Amino acid sequence: MQQLLLFLQSFFCTAYRIHVIVSKMKMIKNIKSYKNMHVIMFLEGAKNMDYNSRIKAAIEYIEENIGRPIDLLDLSKKAFCSVPHFYRIFNSIVGMSVKDYIRKRRLSIAAKELISNPRKRIIDIAYDYDFNSQEVFTRAFLKEFGITPGEYRRKNGEGIVLFDKFDFSGGEKKMVVGKLNDVRIVRLEPMKVAYYRGYGINPEREAWIPITEWLLSDAKELYFRQFGRYPEVKELLKWAEENDLYKPPKGRRYFGFDNPLKTEEKAEYGYEVWVTLSGSEKEDDKVKFKDFEGGLYAVTRAKKSSKSLIETWQKLFKWLETSGYKHGNHQWLEEYVTVEGKKGFVAFDLYMPISE
Repeated sequence: MQQLLLFLQSFFCTAYRIHVIVSKMKMIKNIKSYKNMHVIMFLEGAKNMDYNSRIKAAIEYIEENIGRPIDLLDLSKKAFCSVPHFYRIFNSIVGMSVKDYIRKRRLSIAAKELISNPRKRIIDIAYDYDFNSQEVFTRAFLKEFGITPGEYRRKNGEGIVLFDKFDFSGGEKKMVVGKLNDVRIVRLEPMKVAYYRGYGINPEREAWIPITEWLLSDAKELYFRQFGRYPEVKELLKWAEENDLYKPPKGRRYFGFDNPLKTEEKAEYGYEVWVTLSGSEKEDDKVKFKDFEGGLYAVTRAKKSSKSLIETWQKLFKWLETSGYKHGNHQWLEEYVTVEGKKGFVAFDLYMPISE
């Protein structure tokens, strides 16, 4: 009966931030054809490419264009997949985000030029590798190598280890070892959900606050009538639990996903929370209702730690390669798993959209 209250209390107390592998990605603006912010673009010829081959093609493109602005959509096309999916597989294989890889490679190649071309001005080298000022270049160089470009040149690069192009001969070892033995094929039926989308540095919290207030709207009004003011969310949760004021309908479910996905250029991103409806609820000024068309999914469970989420998503994508299924174009989801009587949520069920 009180599992949601316990779950929400746990969420706000621990401030879980569920932007994992899916949360370190971004959607390129103005790509209107991407449905539900997560469409895998299997272009002609992609079916016969494994993930290592896709990322290898992207890395070759990076090397060829290291001195020019690199568009992530162009990179994802080289890998025959969407931008969000590209982030996932790049991070899984290379072990870092694509933005970090590009930055490290640019700085390392620029460092080599500081030594090989000692008469070339530092500002010109900065411009050659897409840094828009010497100040920006120096800050990035100092952060990466612990030394300024000028000092690096004066010391002839002594003692500094540069970042080489990714070596695919050991690439497979970069992938998470292990297989998933508990993947279920599930068809989610169409359903109506209440939703709210938060945006900011901690959008999960921004999304859950109005959802929680909506779930406890009756309790909130009772609190106001009794105390003459509206409570903060934590206070409302505690009071509702103490007075047994929330009885969620049987079978209520809670889902979340990044929307819009996290961009590599800024810390802010979006997070959308869904709550299934029983039929008697009403919208308020923030929380609205919408229909979800459902779809076919590969589902597996992850522990609630970020490490487990990342590794489980990686394994799920690896599983897809030999599953006989294709990636679907409907919404990916993470479901919060709760258990009656246990505090907070206990795990996540990861829903990868698939098609036959």
